[in-house]
Amino acid sequence: MTEEQKGWASALRLTHVGVQFALIFGLCLYGGHYLDQTQDTSPIFTLLGVMFGFGAAFFHLYREVTGMGKMGQGNKPSGQKPGPESK
Repeated sequence: MTEEQKGWASALRLTHVGVQFALIFGLCLYGGHYLDQTQDTSPIFTLLGVMFGFGAAFFHLYREVTGMGKMGQGNKPSGQKPGPESK
């Protein structure tokens, strides 16, 4: 893989993470707003949705970014035992 291709691959992975962050946060915000409208409990569920959405999105972001550093090093995904190397 050339340096230019590596740059594009890295940019696409980071874009993917950003879109996932926005979707998780946005869906939780929308869900809280929807519950507030149907239950007539204005800002309670919206605030809970914002807090939960930010926490879940940040946790997902953290997991994705820490896993990205390991992807290029040839490490196996966590939870797998190292096996004999093929010759």
